[in-house]
Amino acid sequence: MKCLRVLQVGDIHFPEARKRALLDLKDQAFPKGVSSKVAIRPLQNVMRKIAAHCDKGIDGILVCGDLTSEGRIDGYKECIQYLTRLLEIDNPEKWPPAHFHVVPGNHDVCRDLCNCPDNDLFKKFEPLRSAWKDVNLEESFTLKFRRTDLVSGQRCRAAVFSLNSCIGCGESRHLPEEIRDELAEVLRKYELKHGLEKAFDVVGEKLDTPAFIVEDIDRLNSEIDSLDTDITPIVLAHHNILPQAVPRIAIYTEVLNAGLVRSRLSKCSRPVIYCHGHIHDNPIEVVSQSGHDKHSGLTCVAATELSYGFNIISIEYSKNQIPIGCIVDSFRIQNDGFVEKLDPKRISLQLSRNAAKVCSDDTLKFLSFIFPDFTRFGKALAEVRKKMDTNIQKRTLADALLEAEWLGLAEIVDRDDKIEHWQVRRILP
Repeated sequence: MKCLRVLQVGDIHFPEARKRALLDLKDQAFPKGVSSKVAIRPLQNVMRKIAAHCDKGIDGILVCGDLTSEGRIDGYKECIQYLTRLLEIDNPEKWPPAHFHVVPGNHDVCRDLCNCPDNDLFKKFEPLRSAWKDVNLEESFTLKFRRTDLVSGQRCRAAVFSLNSCIGCGESRHLPEEIRDELAEVLRKYELKHGLEKAFDVVGEKLDTPAFIVEDIDRLNSEIDSLDTDITPIVLAHHNILPQAVPRIAIYTEVLNAGLVRSRLSKCSRPVIYCHGHIHDNPIEVVSQSGHDKHSGLTCVAATELSYGFNIISIEYSKNQIPIGCIVDSFRIQNDGFVEKLDPKRISLQLSRNAAKVCSDDTLKFLSFIFPDFTRFGKALAEVRKKMDTNIQKRTLADALLEAEWLGLAEIVDRDDKIEHWQVRRILP
């Protein structure tokens, strides 16, 4: 089937990520020169795998933020240089600006520029934008709402919307005036005594207030609803809009208007794919609204830290050029340093009742001649040829069955094997 593929890169956290090693070092007195030569560098292996896939055909790169930690601009710049060198993201012939998106993460925010007297909430992102400008990729960085259009080599289309979910990160809580100055002085002394890293745990994470700009949410909904039916909306932001599975006890670390975004996107006129990082985990969750049954709803795809792996999201399109299904291939580092592809996660983007609109007439015709019991593909092909009195190609019937499978109208066993080895059946309504 025709498809469009994007690479989803989760939190990177330079420079710590580059130093991380797969090494069970029990003997601290062991010669460091030797241990450094036998240690496995997970980030290095993951990046090699990514580069190999980019050479095979990726239509876009989505970077979910947190390129560094604790607002270190030197680490942020170092990460940009690292990505530029290995993925050639600064090569417009390989990656046109429309095909590359990067959003800020809460760890990227320059804390020294927070709480500006003029209430300019965007100053804390200026060093980040400047860092991308240095490599001629300023327009790829999302300060505010950004949209670009992707077209794959097979003419499949998607619209990528990237949003800044860190608008409140690093800002101070408005405590009562009688204690505000005293508390600020206490926190300042704590930082002087214990250092920025420990102070960040107090004044950075625990007092973060991630949020989206409401005007960006309104614009996002308006533009998604105006898209042609053959365009898949993909939304990129750093933060999750569903609570993480592990109970989290922290003050103001959930996105303040996550419920609003989740509600709006799940009510859109078409299926939406929401990509994020932040939680260092990789759940895939589908949200639908009662009464809004035109499609499968909102699919949230999380990416793990880059040192542990990445995702490739493939969106498959019907013969009528309608986005019909989403496949998330997750790649994860193993203890031996091998980057292994996990079992793919398949999410249908359309409902079976939409078959007449989504599928071609040929697909529905072919399906009517497929047996309700499992049979080999070759026998099914012969039956279709006999009933239609035409010599249809194997690939034509295979694509029709794949379309029908996305809609829950057919089942295929050994789908990833050669077509001749498939076992297929029609699912009775």
